[in-house]
Amino acid sequence: MSATAPLVELRGVSRRYPGVRALEQVELELRGGE
Repeated sequence: MSATAPLVELRGVSRRYPGVRALEQVELELRGGE
């Protein structure tokens, strides 16, 4: 895999709804060609 910088990088994403924890500390990286 290439060592190029990601095009999109998300870290620590959380989402809650009343009574539900849908996401907790999600991390995502997208690089060119993916």
